[in-house]
Amino acid sequence: MLSNNIRGSGTLAMRKELSQLIIKEAFDVFLIQETKAHVVYEKLGMELWGGSEGQGTFKGASGRSGGLLIMWREGMFSLNSSFSGEGFVGVNFIWKGYYLYVVNNYSPCFLHKKRLLWEEILACKAKFSRRSGVLRGILILLKKIGREKGS
Repeated sequence: MLSNNIRGSGTLAMRKELSQLIIKEAFDVFLIQETKAHVVYEKLGMELWGGSEGQGTFKGASGRSGGLLIMWREGMFSLNSSFSGEGFVGVNFIWKGYYLYVVNNYSPCFLHKKRLLWEEILACKAKFSRRSGVLRGILILLKKIGREKGS
């Protein structure tokens, strides 16, 4: 998994450098913050994957900042759902028999807004499960399919 703040997706050189990294390291999932784009077009995903094998979900920029993207290699994950809030976008995959939740967030500068962001993310987390882990602002949550049927 790759997480990268690209501070705008407009330059060809930046997209090419990111694409080379994704292809070289064979990432199956990548998260991008600060796309500064209001819409993400299908061509961007194809550029970054070096072909048409990527799928994704996106939260557009607000004004001249923000823009969040989660992309994954088609066929590796089965998308169950996606969700978003102010400053974050997330997906729920089924992967190798596990539910996998991935949240990409962009934290505001002001402390009170940071707190609100994390309150909203944690409220989403509470809907999914009591067990989770947080790593570098990316919420990852695994639940074995079938375990909850008996609990």
